[in-house]
Amino acid sequence: MLIFETSHQLYAQPDTPVPDPDTTTEKTEAKNTDQLPLIQDLKLPDVQTLLESEKTDWIVLIGDRVLQVPAIWPRPDQMAWLEQEQKQLLNNRPTGEPELSEWLGEYRNKFYIYLAVEQEGVEDDYRLHMRYVDYILYHEELCLRKVDELLLQGEIETARRLLTAVGHWERENNERRKQERLNPLPWPGLVERERSLLQYEVRLAQNNKDWTRGFSLIKRRFPFDREDPQLSILASELLNQIAEESLQNFDYRRIRYYISQTFQMLPKNKKAEEWQNRLLELAESQMNLAEQAKSRGLDREASLQAQQSIRIWPNSSSLNRRLKALQERYQTLDVGILIEGSGTDLAIDSLQHNRWFYVEQISEGYPRFQSRFIETWRPDDLGRLIRLQISLKPQPLESRPVVDSHHLTDALLDETLQRSSREQDLYSNSIQAVQILSPDELEIQFESQTPHPLARMAAVLRHRDLESGKILQSSQFEQISVQTPLEFEPSGRYFVRSHMGQIAAERRGIIEVHVREFESQDHLLQSLLRDELHILPETPSQFVDLIRSDQRFFVKEYSVPRNWGLKFHFEGQLSSQAELRLALLTMLDRRAFIDSMLPEESPGKHLHQLSSSLCPSTSHAFHPSSFLPEFDELSAFALVQLLKKSPQFPKEIRLGYPPNESAQELAEVMKKRWERLGLPTKLIEFSHESDALSSQSEMNKQNVDAEIISYCMAAPHFELPALLSLQSRLTVDDLAKFPSYVRETLLVLENARNWDDVDKYLRQLQDQLIVNSWFYPLVESRRFMTFRREVRNLPEQLIEPFETIDRWMVEPVVPVY
Repeated sequence: MLIFETSHQLYAQPDTPVPDPDTTTEKTEAKNTDQLPLIQDLKLPDVQTLLESEKTDWIVLIGDRVLQVPAIWPRPDQMAWLEQEQKQLLNNRPTGEPELSEWLGEYRNKFYIYLAVEQEGVEDDYRLHMRYVDYILYHEELCLRKVDELLLQGEIETARRLLTAVGHWERENNERRKQERLNPLPWPGLVERERSLLQYEVRLAQNNKDWTRGFSLIKRRFPFDREDPQLSILASELLNQIAEESLQNFDYRRIRYYISQTFQMLPKNKKAEEWQNRLLELAESQMNLAEQAKSRGLDREASLQAQQSIRIWPNSSSLNRRLKALQERYQTLDVGILIEGSGTDLAIDSLQHNRWFYVEQISEGYPRFQSRFIETWRPDDLGRLIRLQISLKPQPLESRPVVDSHHLTDALLDETLQRSSREQDLYSNSIQAVQILSPDELEIQFESQTPHPLARMAAVLRHRDLESGKILQSSQFEQISVQTPLEFEPSGRYFVRSHMGQIAAERRGIIEVHVREFESQDHLLQSLLRDELHILPETPSQFVDLIRSDQRFFVKEYSVPRNWGLKFHFEGQLSSQAELRLALLTMLDRRAFIDSMLPEESPGKHLHQLSSSLCPSTSHAFHPSSFLPEFDELSAFALVQLLKKSPQFPKEIRLGYPPNESAQELAEVMKKRWERLGLPTKLIEFSHESDALSSQSEMNKQNVDAEIISYCMAAPHFELPALLSLQSRLTVDDLAKFPSYVRETLLVLENARNWDDVDKYLRQLQDQLIVNSWFYPLVESRRFMTFRREVRNLPEQLIEPFETIDRWMVEPVVPVY
């Protein structure tokens, strides 16, 4: 090759015919290369140049001078490819002319590297004899050397970007090689750098005690580099670190998971085998402690320790057989609730207390009442007189106090004849006499016919906080404080069956309930899927479809949905301003409320719908109103401007809401809408969630003008009127505060003799409350309860979460994962 001394200092001869090219491969130093940089003086390009600029290869000449040229082809084996081409041509050398002359020209060309060099904006083809070339640093190799620098500097993310780019270029390069019938080649040094990056990231995760991230890095890398010898070492270290940490937290599921993941990658891993044996030994030890506790008569400890044994290692048939004998003697139920979730208070209430009467089922929209304290009842005198037979002996598995006719009589008299007329609740004056016939029999005389005698008594005895009703308080499950909990017991509230009865001998049924409270829905779901819970009494709607797809659970819908509405207080500062109440309602876009609870296309959004009735859609009293104010912002603005001239126009509106996330979101939306009208709105969070049956006599509720209400209404004939009052009863004083049209409707509803009349007056009451802007239905949400399939004897219809929990049974739960 000739080196030219030109103004452009060209180092390679243009591709013009050479009469007698030199075909020697003996390495020699090229002349006229002094102006080229030395390899040791060159710094690697910066990351941006390597990633964004055109590829540039460094050809290192004999003598360490570097020629920087655009990317050459083929790569990364240019020199080896030339030598291979030379050998193939030698093996196919022709013997005669003119083939020999053509062959010689082709053979000589295989000693040159062909380059595309740009000089002063003009690109031309040049060639460089291979005898002047020491080695080639391809653009990709420059990137890999830059990765080495970045790893030393701790710049992991930048190093990963470069490795990702080289991997991408490798794929593109091999696609082109395939098209040109060349064998694909892995890029030299790429795998080694990827291994270095993995080791650096894993060590960094170990230093930060982020064992899970370190293991996930190994798991992600394993399918692409199964032969990496460091994977087994790193996986063993991380498994040991994860297991030791999890052991302190009694998180055996996590240990089992990483053991199985290690075995999937490395079937003969010694550390995984060690931890598998260690867990089995721990499980055996825990089961032995359980059997020792059983021999000492400690059924609770025996059951919990046996269950813990299976949580440690569920894959032993021997341990599972031993568990069943211990667990069925003292069955426990694990319940998950949200600290600030809708229905949380209602669930705890139904777990603890018995009631004289409860709704057993909804039939064609009408409630059917039942009592576990009444064996039979017989009507007489067209239903004006009924005779009740009290069940003195609880049924098997029932957790309830032993009551007789005196207890029920005292409760009825306390609500009716022994209470002054001014203090009596709605429906209380319908009972004229109560007579005890025997300890297990009594007779009740009504003033007139009623839609149903049991429904009327349920209305009279709807309260749960009465002095005479204390015999039913905490009479199903009673909250206890565990003095010496076992070391692995999770935090939460503990409830134990209040009355054992026949269960003491049979040792069947649920004896203890553990209620675990969660701050977020995600943590609640995680605990359920980790086999830590049996039941979710209120399943978040966005999880319903997901849980249904899991064969471990079934999701049962309540017969009564949850309704959300806005209620203006009869005693608030807006009580005499119907026009302002109408303006406030006209400012509300009800569809925005659903979007505030669940954004567009959220899972479970189809379980919520706009409500047009104060009573649920499943009820006989469902009455879609045609008087609901429509969203009309301009009309609301115009009406408020007129009302501002009145001296009674409020300076601030106080809006209360129950303590749950959904109610808070609704309140925030209302606040923004009302403040657009120029009405400052103060939000007040109540201390307890209210429902249609609970007492609403909190002092702070008297200090609000309106409140967001959330209720589950199974018996509208007394639950809808109960929503009107701030007190636990609708007394004469309460009725006096109501508008006359509401008061009159309540009184005729009280004296309704059949369900047709009840329906008529309930529809009339709803229209009055909506037309005069006292109540505003917002959203109706379907409710669901999640059970593990090991829970048995569930009711056909779900009305309240734990009404029949004392009859349930729980089979041992063997964790799936």
